[in-house]
Amino acid sequence: MNPNKKIKKTDGIPTRKIVLPIAIILVILHLVIVSSIFLISQASGEMTSIMQTYSGYISDVVDLQGGSSFLSETSTSFLLRPTLESGRLNSTPLFAYANELQRPRRGADIQKRFEGKEIDAEILQKIDVAAESTSTMMEIQLHAIALTLSTYPASELSDLPPLPHPALTEEENAMTNEQKLARSVELIAGKEYSDHKKIVSDNVSIINRTFQIKMQDRSIVQLKKVNFFRTLLWITTILVIDILLVSFVLLIRLLVYPLRGFVHGINKGTKIRENQGLAEVRLVARSYNELLEKKTSFENVLRSVAETDALTDLPNRYCMEQYLMLKEEEDISIAFFLFDVNFLKKTNDREGHLAGDALLKRAAHCISTCFESFPDAKCFRYGGDEFTAIVKNCHEDEIREVLARLEKEEKNSNVSMAIGYAYAPDIGKTSIKALFSDADKKMYEHKKLIHDRASEEKNP
Repeated sequence: MNPNKKIKKTDGIPTRKIVLPIAIILVILHLVIVSSIFLISQASGEMTSIMQTYSGYISDVVDLQGGSSFLSETSTSFLLRPTLESGRLNSTPLFAYANELQRPRRGADIQKRFEGKEIDAEILQKIDVAAESTSTMMEIQLHAIALTLSTYPASELSDLPPLPHPALTEEENAMTNEQKLARSVELIAGKEYSDHKKIVSDNVSIINRTFQIKMQDRSIVQLKKVNFFRTLLWITTILVIDILLVSFVLLIRLLVYPLRGFVHGINKGTKIRENQGLAEVRLVARSYNELLEKKTSFENVLRSVAETDALTDLPNRYCMEQYLMLKEEEDISIAFFLFDVNFLKKTNDREGHLAGDALLKRAAHCISTCFESFPDAKCFRYGGDEFTAIVKNCHEDEIREVLARLEKEEKNSNVSMAIGYAYAPDIGKTSIKALFSDADKKMYEHKKLIHDRASEEKNP
């Protein structure tokens, strides 16, 4: 083909007359989508904040009642049974009572928690009433305890943490020991004490119910916003998809389809005629895409074979090593778990290798089940009867939780595993090699303990 020869223009609508309007519409819809996502996030965050705030309020009020109830129970336990059968002072409830007094969850301490909070005056008043009643109950309790303790030798009270001791009246000091004990029981069983106890319970119930209603009402408002913008997001997204589909069809019909003969000539190795122009582009793209798809599928198969353990369907050791190479330099917290399936050889010897394979599958399922709640967790079959799990962006309390789940899941799955783990709050301050070594050491210590116990049970 002569390069200096001009190519004839094809009939039809120029591409720019289609692309430009579509681009403008897509930009507008894109802005709507971004705005909707932002507003959904904002409303969701506000709803979460509301729930956290009111949950905190409810927790504080429940704490008020919990602290009051604990003091009431421990003081009552002591006053009804001040001595043990041995004749010694029943100090256990007294120690519990004294320790509870150190916790700031009653009276003025609770009132301070609600200072400056956006809470209705009526609710604040009920909180104040409940807090004052807990203080009054505590005064009655301390008065009753002081009466009881005044009847016992000071030597028996030497280890008791200091308690506020209200002064006894002259009339009370003149009472006999039996009268003092009876008076102390009368104080906590009296109407005044019961009334204050009921005031605390009633007010806490009203306050909690009010907070729950307010939390629900305010959350519903935010939820309506979320649903509105979510609907808008869906509609906009569908419009974008429809526009893209229509655009694709138009491009195929107006641009690509007429160029079919171009690639057809290339595939045949024949000279391309000028009257076909760029007609072969579509077939070139189609042929390329088919080859690319086949290549991609083949690569996926090879990658799956190379990186997946055939027995357990877990990623294998090679996959783990590739994963660790990507995570080595990241400034994150990470937990490294090592698992060794116990008694695999015994299972193979006694029941056959099919039973051993079933044991490994159960172990893999047990491990993957326990870590599925972690979005940043990866489980691998390290080799033979060993497995690993790597969890990033985790906390030590989460590790304890997953260890508890593992113990429970082991029983459910009829699997015994030696487990070792190592945790680093900042991977940048240690290394994967160090974590692996630490976890490996703990795992073999655990494995030795399990086998020692098994030997003791077999040979008592």
